[in-house]
Amino acid sequence: MTSTTRTRGGFERGSNGVRTCLSTLLGIRDPKTLRIELGLSQPQMGFALGEVHPNGHGGRPFARCTISNYEIGSYRMTPETEQAYLTLLQGWVADKSGGRLAVKVRFGRTWRITPLMVCECGARFRFRAVTDRHCPQCRR
Repeated sequence: MTSTTRTRGGFERGSNGVRTCLSTLLGIRDPKTLRIELGLSQPQMGFALGEVHPNGHGGRPFARCTISNYEIGSYRMTPETEQAYLTLLQGWVADKSGGRLAVKVRFGRTWRITPLMVCECGARFRFRAVTDRHCPQCRR
């Protein structure tokens, strides 16, 4: 008997998490789409960013208006804020894929997200198929 999971696009039979995660990653292109995929409101996103911010953000969450300004592009993100968004995205991807996927992000007006497979040896590599489990060096 195969398990059936509910995804945003409908039902997917026997989902291993990686395919679902990849299809969702294709839709994330900026701070707003990431927040929507995480299922958070702007105040909740501000609290989450405040928790993972590299310099600690003084132990305070980001204000809702700050999150809104990041989403519409009024505020330019600092490298620390980009790192906080990356940390949230990487944690979400690892949870959704069971630790098999990681991401590389190039920030800009539109984000460029590159999914990477995580090998058993810990190496991250660009994969050819979703079923790849080993990096090119471990395949030898």
